[in-house]
Amino acid sequence: WWSAITAAEAGVGVGYITLEMTADELLARHLSARGGIHLGEVLRGRLNNEARAAVEAFVGLPIALEESAVQLTATLSRMAAMKRQGAEVVFVDHFGLLSADEGDEYNRTRELGRISWALRHAAKSIDVAVVGLYQLNRGSVMGNEKPALHNLRGSGEIEENATHAVLLHNATEPSESGLLPPTRRMEWIIAKNRNGQRGIMDITSEFDPRYQTWS
Repeated sequence: WWSAITAAEAGVGVGYITLEMTADELLARHLSARGGIHLGEVLRGRLNNEARAAVEAFVGLPIALEESAVQLTATLSRMAAMKRQGAEVVFVDHFGLLSADEGDEYNRTRELGRISWALRHAAKSIDVAVVGLYQLNRGSVMGNEKPALHNLRGSGEIEENATHAVLLHNATEPSESGLLPPTRRMEWIIAKNRNGQRGIMDITSEFDPRYQTWS
């Protein structure tokens, strides 16, 4: 979501299809960060002047934010419509919630492969960058172990169909009491890069879940 906002604020046409959160929930996170107020306060409707100004600024951004049905065909149609409306990049959050009609012989692994292939094909056919968000299999990442491509939940075909794969790793160290600090230290791991280098990026990000800010 923050990558989409950053792109839109830079003038890039953005389409954002949300399957997990509602549009209101995503907008609340935007207002929390821009207003510098706790997310809980925003959800209660308590906005400061900065958050109110962020509402007006958001309206002027080149971003189309839509909730979509879980059917793959509906999402592909929305992606094409966003492209016609000027989107240069479309985010699908997250495509693990999509469903493709597999008929009577349902197989989730095969279905995920079909979904990821369809997103890749759409990127080429309508000439738009597609960023598909997907959840890692948390149970396969133990302790502070860094995630890898095999931790993608459900299908190795996702790795095969992706041009690039970037994994987020929570590298936050707990205090002596075992408690995590308010902010999270996030590492960006380039797990697949068809035309370039792979590995952990030289930069890390700090995420504050209270105010939904990245730095």
